[in-house]
Amino acid sequence: MPFCEIDDNRIVITTEFHDRHLVQELPGARYDRKAERWSAPLSWASCLTLRGLFGDRLEVGENLFAWSWDAFRTRIQPATTMRDQLELSEPFPELDAIEEGRDRHLYPYQRVAVAFLDTNRHALLCDPPGTGKSGVVIRFLQLLASRKEDVFPALIVCPNSLKFATWQEELATWAPEFTVQVIDGSADKRRKQLENHADVTVINYESVRLHSKLAGYGTIALTDKEKALKELNDIGFKTVVCDEHHRGKEPRTAQTRAIWAVMHTADNRIGMTGTPVANNIGDLWALLHAIEPEWFPAKSKFLSRFAQTSVNYFGGVEVLGINPHHRDEFFSIVDPLIRRVPKEAALPYLPPVLPVQYRHTPMTPKQKKAYDQMEKDMLVHLNELLVAPNPLSQLTRLAQFAAASAEIDDNGKVRLTAPSSKVDDMVDLLEELGEEPLVVAAVSRQLIELGAARLEKLKIPHGLITGAQSTYERQQAVQRFQEGRIRVVLMTLGAGAEGITLTRANTMLFQQESWSQVQNLQAKDRIYRIGSERHDAIRIIKQITPGTVEEHKLAVLGEKSLRMEEIVRDEITLRKLLGGK
Repeated sequence: MPFCEIDDNRIVITTEFHDRHLVQELPGARYDRKAERWSAPLSWASCLTLRGLFGDRLEVGENLFAWSWDAFRTRIQPATTMRDQLELSEPFPELDAIEEGRDRHLYPYQRVAVAFLDTNRHALLCDPPGTGKSGVVIRFLQLLASRKEDVFPALIVCPNSLKFATWQEELATWAPEFTVQVIDGSADKRRKQLENHADVTVINYESVRLHSKLAGYGTIALTDKEKALKELNDIGFKTVVCDEHHRGKEPRTAQTRAIWAVMHTADNRIGMTGTPVANNIGDLWALLHAIEPEWFPAKSKFLSRFAQTSVNYFGGVEVLGINPHHRDEFFSIVDPLIRRVPKEAALPYLPPVLPVQYRHTPMTPKQKKAYDQMEKDMLVHLNELLVAPNPLSQLTRLAQFAAASAEIDDNGKVRLTAPSSKVDDMVDLLEELGEEPLVVAAVSRQLIELGAARLEKLKIPHGLITGAQSTYERQQAVQRFQEGRIRVVLMTLGAGAEGITLTRANTMLFQQESWSQVQNLQAKDRIYRIGSERHDAIRIIKQITPGTVEEHKLAVLGEKSLRMEEIVRDEITLRKLLGGK
């Protein structure tokens, strides 16, 4: 009979020899040869997995039973209840006192989110983009501060474009009583800034990598330099918040492991992302490990138990979805950690999103000639010979030729040129829209710049949001658009998919979509968010070049959407919240 109990702040497990293979499946399990017993992290996840492994055969010791009951009663049950609630069932006088006399107030669903974070302290806030997650986090910090809890110093990690335009402004608006420091500038300047502690420090992801040690992962060996404490580690943050936390989904990158090193020492660990899954369940592990490393100690065992996999054409393992045999166990573990309310339920006053409209943009003869040569022979004659050395390079070139004509510049690089069927169609769409504003998005900066050049020639006021613009220039483009001084904003998905508001438009044109469904969803929500209630409906238009790789991309993105829905379960939540409709 397997038996488990608490000893030295771990769960110890004694089993018969024939059960050894089952214990080995437990994430974080290790065998003590001297004591002849197994042990695992003391966590709710370990408790549920043990029960899943042994069923009713498992005997639970008195101390572990008391610990798990207390965890269930004080954290797990209330957090699970609040996972998708729209309103609190009880008054929240502390929050009322904080908001009294202030200009900004939370919506009911945001008040639930504050209570969820207060109950959890280690959680993922995954409400869709544009639902006001930053206001929730700021009120959470104020709540803890009002109780004189050790919430400061707090660190907010975010994309570089959001440091000033979003977080500095939001903190000044929602919590002017906080002292705030935005880390920016050269490496020496950043180090000096980190010597001056504020209540809240705002820093971008790339800088965390440069000013923090790295946490370990798997068999990756850390050098002495990577293990050494740096400026961020010396501060001792009590709260760490990661905005757009999906940027930390790749555990092998130094950036992700630097985030872990900072988060794991904090008392309060909050991840914020409206798109927690880009491809499959594996994307979720690094985010969960950041907030609860004891619950999710090893990605390999996480995937082994909870993921459905297959061997792909190249002999590697491909994650398909959630293992149906352990589906209930998976959600029982992760549901208390993740709050997500679909936008349609949280903000019912927002306009409906119409079915996606597709516009076919057949290639010009010049584009088609280049496309066909590259597809057939992996080479093409432009103004010079261009060869694709491998299939990935070929795919990149085909995507370029599907969008526009091309030539090789003096530096030997491919440059998109006119004519472009997509730019021609964009002009046609603007004529169809009359004077209505439009947001245009694409992967390729060159395609965006081709469109801008055409608009300049036609004297149509427009602005750019690309990697070539400074943060100030991007902010100016957004402001001028929102104020009605320009009609069109053209943005790359890399620069414009996160943290900006373009709600003056109710129409977005995707000239190209990213292979990352995260970027596509984030981009759509630039016009579909708080502020878009002024419109009757939201229109998403996608240009597709028939007979090209773009048709294959549509199928791949459709599959990714299904995998994301399997995890976030928005449709199930909506049916529950809307009374089964």
